[in-house]
Amino acid sequence: KNKNKSLESSNNFFKEANSRLSETNNLLYADFKKSEAELARRNSKEYASQMEIECAKVRDKLSTHQETISILSQHKEAQIKLYKTREDKELDKVIELEQKVKVLDNIVYKTGQSVQTMNMLNNKCRTSFAKPEFLKKAQRTNPRLYDIGCYNDNLALMLAPDSDEVIRLEKESQSKLSDLIRPFDYDKLNNLYDLCIPQCEKSSKQRYFSERSRLSHTNVNIGKSKESFNKQTTLLEKQMDESILLDKNAKAL
Repeated sequence: KNKNKSLESSNNFFKEANSRLSETNNLLYADFKKSEAELARRNSKEYASQMEIECAKVRDKLSTHQETISILSQHKEAQIKLYKTREDKELDKVIELEQKVKVLDNIVYKTGQSVQTMNMLNNKCRTSFAKPEFLKKAQRTNPRLYDIGCYNDNLALMLAPDSDEVIRLEKESQSKLSDLIRPFDYDKLNNLYDLCIPQCEKSSKQRYFSERSRLSHTNVNIGKSKESFNKQTTLLEKQMDESILLDKNAKAL
């Protein structure tokens, strides 16, 4: 009985194993059939032509992407070149403005020296116009030039020359001022001093006449310097009026 039970149990076990094995075999066979059908489909001409069409589409997409990348890279290079050129231009502008500032500072410094020298030559001279009509004309023509606040805020803009005529007149006025203010010739004075032998002591008459002649010479020299300075100022005022009229005519044209 025990042997029969063991045989029955083992037989049942083998039956279950056989059934499971048959199910697995059926599944594997079905997968094999599917794979065989897929392989047959892929080995067909239709599938090959379809794959060729898909590959062509992918190649077209790849070529379009490559063209887009090349266009974007060219645009990037062009933008970099444009940025560099603009940067160079801005640097050139900065250098040019620095040079203009230096030139304007030099003009302001020389103008201050000229005014100081004229004041030293004649303490009673006026730095403004000799006639108020010329001052009013100049104020009407360029009011910003006589606006102190604007002069302090934008000095470089007002000192910039408006035209070639103004530059020419400025150069002429500077040359005339340099001709007016001449350095003293010390070599000539030393030569004259070597030629003249001073007396050890002067008499009372000699002292009186020498002092009188010295005073007369100084008065004559002061009068001549005042007269020449007044002539120069009137000439400069006339030239300024002419430059203002020329500038007006140029702007009207």
